[in-house]
Amino acid sequence: MIRGGIGAALLALAVTAAIAGTPGATMVAGATMVAGATMVAGATMVADARLEPVRFSDLAGWERDDHEAAFTAFRRSCRAILEGRPALRPAAATGDDLRQVCAAALGPDALAPKNFFESRFEPFWVVPASGQGFLTGYFEPEYEGSLNAAEGFATPLLARPADLVTIPEGETLPGVPAGLQAARKRAEAGFEPYPERAAIEDGVLGALATPIVYLRDPVDALIIQVQGSARIRVPDGAVLRVAYDGRNGHPFTAVGRLIVQAGHI
Repeated sequence: MIRGGIGAALLALAVTAAIAGTPGATMVAGATMVAGATMVAGATMVADARLEPVRFSDLAGWERDDHEAAFTAFRRSCRAILEGRPALRPAAATGDDLRQVCAAALGPDALAPKNFFESRFEPFWVVPASGQGFLTGYFEPEYEGSLNAAEGFATPLLARPADLVTIPEGETLPGVPAGLQAARKRAEAGFEPYPERAAIEDGVLGALATPIVYLRDPVDALIIQVQGSARIRVPDGAVLRVAYDGRNGHPFTAVGRLIVQAGHI
């Protein structure tokens, strides 16, 4: 399911930048207490990678970053963490050090965004033992859409329905098979497995299906749901940003794998 609105994507616990002249290295700015780090022969290690402390001024582009947008997103994440909201997807446990940083970010005396990050986080070079680094990127595709169903815009991108319940990792609900990560809350009482994609697209949700926006092509909607976020440009030129807000709980099926298996590629 997708959440709509204007705002930045959630800030992870690291910001990354390229490092000129350092093959295989990645620069991150993590909490001063580095989760999972150990000391080996005087070096700070995470798995088989060595962490080398640097300055924020060493991060290419740091001075030009939109710290206000990042801080706004960080504070949203902090509210969810401190309120104990269940994670939408399995993730590592939140450490106490991050909770302290979050409390400061939401407090009345929080510093200006750039100063806050520089005072609460410490940047490192991450240097793999092999000398070869791998860094994933974040992509936010843009599509044309319409706030109302119209000619050429017939595919709805649905908001999270009110009866969708996220099941925390390791927990189960009565009436729901183990392993499902979400369920449907019945109107009368209890829970049941949430409908699969095909049934949802065929209209099984009824009035609970609330379109955020209408797209040109069903494939666009599928890609957005798999990607987890997108920018939608509507006819008047405004841009709506949508982001992941839950799932029906059934196992993920990779469309690309099906295309390959069918011999189309």
